[in-house]
Amino acid sequence: MLDLAFLTTALTASHEQFPEIEDGMEQVIESDAGYEGIIALINERPDSDLPVIVLEHCSSGEYGFNPGGLCRGSQVVWVMEMVGAAESRRSVQDKMKGLMERIIALLSKNKKQKPLEGWDRSRIPYMVTNAGNNYTGYQFTLYYDENIDLSVNRLTVE
Repeated sequence: MLDLAFLTTALTASHEQFPEIEDGMEQVIESDAGYEGIIALINERPDSDLPVIVLEHCSSGEYGFNPGGLCRGSQVVWVMEMVGAAESRRSVQDKMKGLMERIIALLSKNKKQKPLEGWDRSRIPYMVTNAGNNYTGYQFTLYYDENIDLSVNRLTVE
């Protein structure tokens, strides 16, 4: 699964490709608080014309057999920016869609890195997201497949 250190390093090391990421420690953050927690986190940020990237922890998935076992998990990445007084919400969304696509392209380029092992690149759903009155952008979902042991022999009942 994608982790904060990998994402922050990848975005800040590619400054030519991501000039809007000026301070990776402030702009690339993570949350395990779910949708409402992320909305609150974004809304508590100081006013800024710089985008914020929020990495959501994997909090759901599904199990299957392939044989042996398979765990399919998902992770959501939010790409958001504050709408300025003279800006339209749609223009900010268009900028964030472009940033989202560049992030996905960067991840695809680095697909053999450990945090991206098992990433299913066959589908990456995305959607527009608004956070309160001031922030807008997109969120996209990454799916990961991990072979795991779901055999009865592994289970121990005490």
